[in-house]
Amino acid sequence: MILSALALAAAAPPPPPLPSPHEQVMIGSDNVDLAGAGDLQFYPDSDPVLAAMGVTTFGPGDAELGTARITFNHQGRAVACVPGETGSTARGVAALCEQIKAKGEFRRNFGFDLPYDTGQLAVAFWGRTLLTPLDPIAILPAGKGYDVTVVMIDGRCQIEANPFSEWEEAEICAAWTRAGRPGFAPLPSAAAVPPPAPVRPNVRRAGAGRGAPRKSAGRPVRAAARSARPPAAPARVQIAYIAIRLGPNRSEITVGQRLIWRDVDIVYPQVPFDERPPVGTGNGSLESKVSENDYPSLALREEIEGKVKILVGFRRDGEPASCRPIGSSGTAYLDNMTCKVAMRRLHFAFSKRISDFSGLRYETKDFRWVIPAE
Repeated sequence: MILSALALAAAAPPPPPLPSPHEQVMIGSDNVDLAGAGDLQFYPDSDPVLAAMGVTTFGPGDAELGTARITFNHQGRAVACVPGETGSTARGVAALCEQIKAKGEFRRNFGFDLPYDTGQLAVAFWGRTLLTPLDPIAILPAGKGYDVTVVMIDGRCQIEANPFSEWEEAEICAAWTRAGRPGFAPLPSAAAVPPPAPVRPNVRRAGAGRGAPRKSAGRPVRAAARSARPPAAPARVQIAYIAIRLGPNRSEITVGQRLIWRDVDIVYPQVPFDERPPVGTGNGSLESKVSENDYPSLALREEIEGKVKILVGFRRDGEPASCRPIGSSGTAYLDNMTCKVAMRRLHFAFSKRISDFSGLRYETKDFRWVIPAE
């Protein structure tokens, strides 16, 4: 039975303890790892987080703030959020938890059909301060604003140790060019070296045989002379030091899913097959367009492999409408993501002799995920 959001809010259960490797985990109504089963819809406000941490900025670059485990009810509302660390970052994560409980939502992937009353999601938070140039961009002498090192390589402008977006870098380079490219301070090791004169191969300039080797005294010029190429010229490098004014800095917080269950013996609840009629032998064929490009990204980064068995419900038109894992790889994220892939890549081609039907017909499918060889 799906518990009401009101009842869960009144008495949210604490998250289950983390299982040890190879421990058996029984999936139940309040024991589901939601990693890969959907997405956390959440737009964090960084000001309360900075205030809770006692700082005014995260600084440029990603700074890991910490982790949390969030409990969601079946409607996607967060009913509990527990920081994973202690200290100043934990206070920042606690502030994020309050925001998640107030306005966060977990949206399940289309068709995800594993029943639960509450499920847990482990997440990690990162914070950074974005540097934004004032508009219009004004180029200043170094030391009069935010210092920037411009590197010109063969006439192409780029910003060294770039904290800006690609669009902002292009705008800074354009403003610097319009200002006459001030601030050059050539380094001895980066002095411009003029390229050597090009070598011109001895070829004919006109006629039907244009481009053919010229003959002299009855002997053709060696073919090597025709294909001779000038030696590679050293890159022309110039360095300029300038400064720009920055607008009010924007702080940004990003959220990423983490694994709760990995390398454990996950046991899914039995499926009442009498309520889920199979497609039947000889009634069609299951078509799959799954490729190695569909390998779930987090599983690829964590080098997770395994075999997953899923149960997919198909409409009469052959499109999938529901999916749930019934056999586990040992990692809940990979199990859940297999259903997400299946909903996009599977199709059941029903035989033309099959009459129309209402509801769904079900088919099982095994997936073996193996990291592609490089």
